[in-house]
Amino acid sequence: MLFIYDFIIFCLDKILSFYSLFNHKAKKLIDGRKKTFDYLNNNNFEGLSIIWIHVSSVGEFEQAKPIIEFIREKYKENKVFITYFSRLKPRNRHRK
Repeated sequence: MLFIYDFIIFCLDKILSFYSLFNHKAKKLIDGRKKTFDYLNNNNFEGLSIIWIHVSSVGEFEQAKPIIEFIREKYKENKVFITYFSRLKPRNRHRK
């Protein structure tokens, strides 16, 4: 089953990469993913327990804030890494 999932993800990635040659939004999606993985590879997270939360929009992030705060309180020894990809630029963004 894992092989089928990996194969489908591989195929979708190739299709999206090809589509991004013709579509600006798809190109932004590819670039955003690359920046996220570049950030992860260029920072030393070895030995840290990380909880990675991905939201699909700034609005979804706003709705998830109570859950994120609960996770931060309950798992204080872990780092929380939050990612999102939205075609809209965030108006209010801050780090804790």
